[in-house]
Amino acid sequence: MNVTEYMDRLPLWAIFFASVAIILLSIEIGYRLGKQQRGRLVAKEKIQTGPVVAASLGLLAFILAFTFGSVTSRVADRQKLVLDEANVIGTVFLRADLLEPSDRDEFQHILYDYVNLRVKVIKDGWMQKVEEGIAESEDMQDELWSRAVAIAVRNPTPLSALFLQSLNEMIDLHQDRVTVSIHHRMPGIFWIALYGLTVLAMIIGGYDAGLAGGRRSATTLLSVSLAFSVVLILVVSLDRPQIELAKVNQAALLDLQRTMQRSMRTQQLTIGSPRTVH
Repeated sequence: MNVTEYMDRLPLWAIFFASVAIILLSIEIGYRLGKQQRGRLVAKEKIQTGPVVAASLGLLAFILAFTFGSVTSRVADRQKLVLDEANVIGTVFLRADLLEPSDRDEFQHILYDYVNLRVKVIKDGWMQKVEEGIAESEDMQDELWSRAVAIAVRNPTPLSALFLQSLNEMIDLHQDRVTVSIHHRMPGIFWIALYGLTVLAMIIGGYDAGLAGGRRSATTLLSVSLAFSVVLILVVSLDRPQIELAKVNQAALLDLQRTMQRSMRTQQLTIGSPRTVH
């Protein structure tokens, strides 16, 4: 199990409080080291640590900003893929009208269940349900593809080729969504480097305070630890596709779902119960 998978098993509140504790402990260690060093200094001797503190905190802020921008960019990518997928599924649904009525009804019914399944899986949100939903979606894709190929072989026309093309685009977009949402995650080594840099920056900051001989302020320490921990937990949340904060808006699929239902009712089709994840 890599670091990312291990962190996925931890609840967000545990990661948050662990981050607060790590930051407070790092500052305390640095403070005590600085205080010990100050006791060893001869009269009027000074050590300049200000530039080092500024550099370490600046680097930490830069890495946090870069990481936050990266995960929010992936959320935007997932949102765009939802819209693209809804458009492609809608195209397949409309092009099914080019088929024979019996084939059209079968395809549109399966596509309707396909959209219902994808909406339901996102609402459920649990990773196990997502994996089961992906497997069932791919089973539906296999069924649609085998039916479309059979039609194209039986009646090889430009219309059947056009339908196959749009169905292929739908399958490709499904794989794009799975890849971007589940497999494109923050590498484990990045989490180690991020928390390691945080610990180092906090130790240096505490060391500078201990070396200066100032008194520790509980309010200041808690504010600093909470501020950095909030940013860290936001990054963790946005990197988890199953967390509510990172879920993308499914309005495009919901609109498509209603459009498909109206179209099928107009054609006087019988809409069965949507398939569910078992």
